[in-house]
Amino acid sequence: METSPLHTILLFKHWAFDSWGKFRLLKVLDGLSVTLRSSSSVTYVGELIHLRYLSLTCEPIRKPLRLVSESLYQLHNLQILIVRILSTAESQFYSLDNEYLNQWYMKFEIWRMPQLRHVILLDGFLPEPSAESSPSMEDLHTLSRIKDLKCSKRLLELIPNLKKLGIIYSYKRTYETGWSEYGLDDLVHLHRLEKLSLYAEPYPKLKDDLSQNIAFPLTLNKLNLSGCRFPWEDMGMIGVLPNLQVLKLKRRACYGTEWETTEGEFCQLKVLLVDSTDLLQWITESSHFPRLERLTLYECNNLREIPYCFGDHPMLELIEVDIRNSTMVESAECIKEEQQSYGNELLQVRSLKSRSWPS
Repeated sequence: METSPLHTILLFKHWAFDSWGKFRLLKVLDGLSVTLRSSSSVTYVGELIHLRYLSLTCEPIRKPLRLVSESLYQLHNLQILIVRILSTAESQFYSLDNEYLNQWYMKFEIWRMPQLRHVILLDGFLPEPSAESSPSMEDLHTLSRIKDLKCSKRLLELIPNLKKLGIIYSYKRTYETGWSEYGLDDLVHLHRLEKLSLYAEPYPKLKDDLSQNIAFPLTLNKLNLSGCRFPWEDMGMIGVLPNLQVLKLKRRACYGTEWETTEGEFCQLKVLLVDSTDLLQWITESSHFPRLERLTLYECNNLREIPYCFGDHPMLELIEVDIRNSTMVESAECIKEEQQSYGNELLQVRSLKSRSWPS
């Protein structure tokens, strides 16, 4: 079989090959926009030993996914892996448990691939590291969109240089077990982590608070919380992070009616987004967010005004508020006028009709 000189293949409609044997020189294979279904359309992806970039979309119970997952460790040059597993609704297997299927068929042996740099599993599960795992994956910088990840000591020891971590927690799991099952208090040992994103289905009442079961690395400069129901009264443990520049609190990330900040908190924060909250009163002073440049408040329906002290913030460039909250819009305009009285013509106020960020 003649070997093709192609180094890159981008798939947009369907898998057009019965075998990858003649494409052994491939370095980039992008199949994220099509679905890998029939076992006759793919052989072990492990044949493509020169791959550096691989992206796939698979159905959870199909044989090709099993073939892919069992052969990944043979890709000794792979640096970027992106895998999307279709939900049961998308794949038309309504009677099967999606979580079970993903855990059973996504036995990706990434822990035997020390050359990996970026791994994104779109709502997929990862197995626990096995005895055959690499002693360390020092090049792994991104681990994103992982479902219900348990941050065991063994796992964290494998990824000492991780810079970006994103985890999605299902409401069923967090409601049944509580946050204590996930080892998030050990995240503090990721000494190079810069961005952390934790997503959870908002639930009225959990067994415990996230704030009691997590420790944030001091190296964080970006933190995204969504649906985690972090108590406003415990926000001080986030406020003292010395390098935090971006904080996004979405979909009831926090709960409670009052948020009071104290001196010395959020000293480096530049971007603050609060989306969907029961917050009624925000007590703060101008010195508590000394470097804030952008403030976004959306669906904060109980909050009637922005603390007037933001009129004294010389670095504030943009305030975004929900157009449906007329008193908030008015409050933002008053702050803009206050800034203008000090000679700051840079501050802009924007009224939002909808979210301009992923929910």
